[in-house]
Amino acid sequence: MPNQYENNDIIISARNVGKMYRLFNQPKDRLKEQLFWRFGRTYSREFWALKDISFEAKKGEAIGIIGRNGCGKSTLLQIIAGTLTPTTGEVQVNGRVAALLELGSGFNPEFTGRENVYLNGSILGFNREEMDNLFDGIADFADIGQFMDQPVKLYSSGMYVRLAFSVLKGIDLDIFIVDEALAVGDIKFSQKCFQYFEEKRKEGKNFVLVSHDMQAILRFCNWVILLDEGQVIKVGNPIEVVDYYYAKQVGAEFLPKVGRTEATVRSEKQVSPNPILTQTPPSYREKVDNFNGLRIGNHKVEIVGFASLNGYGKESTSFLTGDPMALEIYFRANQDVNDLAVTFQVTDRFGTVVFGQNSYMATRKKLSSDRGNIIRARIEFSCSFFQGEYMVSIGATACALEFCQEYYDYLEGCLHWVVGHPSWRTFHGVLELQTNWFFSNDDHR
Repeated sequence: MPNQYENNDIIISARNVGKMYRLFNQPKDRLKEQLFWRFGRTYSREFWALKDISFEAKKGEAIGIIGRNGCGKSTLLQIIAGTLTPTTGEVQVNGRVAALLELGSGFNPEFTGRENVYLNGSILGFNREEMDNLFDGIADFADIGQFMDQPVKLYSSGMYVRLAFSVLKGIDLDIFIVDEALAVGDIKFSQKCFQYFEEKRKEGKNFVLVSHDMQAILRFCNWVILLDEGQVIKVGNPIEVVDYYYAKQVGAEFLPKVGRTEATVRSEKQVSPNPILTQTPPSYREKVDNFNGLRIGNHKVEIVGFASLNGYGKESTSFLTGDPMALEIYFRANQDVNDLAVTFQVTDRFGTVVFGQNSYMATRKKLSSDRGNIIRARIEFSCSFFQGEYMVSIGATACALEFCQEYYDYLEGCLHWVVGHPSWRTFHGVLELQTNWFFSNDDHR
């Protein structure tokens, strides 16, 4: 790629970049098109992974690229890194660039970690003496202990990335490209990497970061590009773009809306309990029938339906922070029970539990039912989660205040919630606490 610039402050420049692939309905169509293309016959259709992408990044900036899976993020990174050629347009890069998405491509699985460090060093132009001087620092940063002298084929994905990133750390680069690769590492290593990124950014280095961790995007990036179906739909301040991304996912208009306040939204939305039903609603049953995740339990009590509801009492998995919402679960007792507790748990995208509770914890009451009865549980609460994506697990267990002694039925990750964040709500973190503020007007001057 050319790297001649009119402005030396521009490190990355993308102009009208597009990437097109040809899709074939069946493998033999590819051969037929190769044989008959000169006669104007085609057996494929065009798919544009990227369309008309243009932007410029100045020296020292960190760019975030976000969007749903399949929107073209990784394709754009590969074009910037130079490992993929665009169909239309061009990308100019001024400086040495390396991508964490392709790190370790030179690793030999039969070689040890130590041997691969020296191998990658030689590929990058370092001689043996230079690598001897760099090795201790690389090994300390990787922190994989005795595995440094074990074959790489025995490594976990996290250990592989640790070693690959540590080799990168020893190179003097101008542009770092990171595509979710650090997500496979543990939190301690990820924090160490981001601390290193912060140091390099202060030195004027550039970063292009793709991540589904919006907290990392908000904390680290100067500005953000939002892609959808291969096109740029919003560029700008990280907070504004991330808010727009989640508002778009939950199907809400981009907030704030003129004349609309928190009080008016709360008055618009009130959860109205449905009448108690003797039969499980068909749509609730369908979710159980289609569930293919982890399910454990002895089925003394069996989950036969579930759904999450928005403030209008309609089934939904998309909410805004502060919305009233409810979770309904239907159980069938397959034998007489007198110590039943209903439980649910919410985890973030990293698997961290952000909230969990069972009915016995909340009420100190044991539920009972005769064999064959349908039990309907309804939990109402305010959506106090910060914007993001969450997984919900539900279950029926024997009563316990802490650790469950007996699972009757438990569905892990059976609901996927997407939460948007209205711009009038101002807080940081994971959960919104209901706070009251008091001030004294004493003057001690």
